[in-house]
Amino acid sequence: MGSKRVGLARVEALLEAQAREIAWGGTTTFKGARRAIVDGSAGNVTLTAADSGALVVCSGAARTVTLPAPTAGVTYTMVSASDDEHILQTAGTNVMYGFVYDLTAGTTIVGVDVRAKGTLTTVSCQIGDRIEIDSDGTNWYIVATLDETPTFGTH
Repeated sequence: MGSKRVGLARVEALLEAQAREIAWGGTTTFKGARRAIVDGSAGNVTLTAADSGALVVCSGAARTVTLPAPTAGVTYTMVSASDDEHILQTAGTNVMYGFVYDLTAGTTIVGVDVRAKGTLTTVSCQIGDRIEIDSDGTNWYIVATLDETPTFGTH
């Protein structure tokens, strides 16, 4: 009996110490080995900061993915699961900066600079085309690997 009591006291002490270290609260998040999937097969997608970390899968037809206002640390990955021309757009007058690796139908790699753009539309999209999206709280930053050079627009 005595050893059980000591064992319980030790476990309680360890849990108390751990709770102080982790700083439990409303902003504490736990992530596993799997990331959330935002399914774009049924229609256009409007993302929120709560979707941060998600893989946004565009399929079924041409889809428009709308980013929320920039929030520091928010990140998404947009991937094409169809050969439709998908659109990535910022909300309001927010803009994106970054770089596109254009594989020009698999023959040559061309780099395309992205500066203060509000929309990116894929051209001759291929399954597996991908855009990594990050925010610093002021702007959106992208790195894309696409089969063809996209078209860009402003707000």
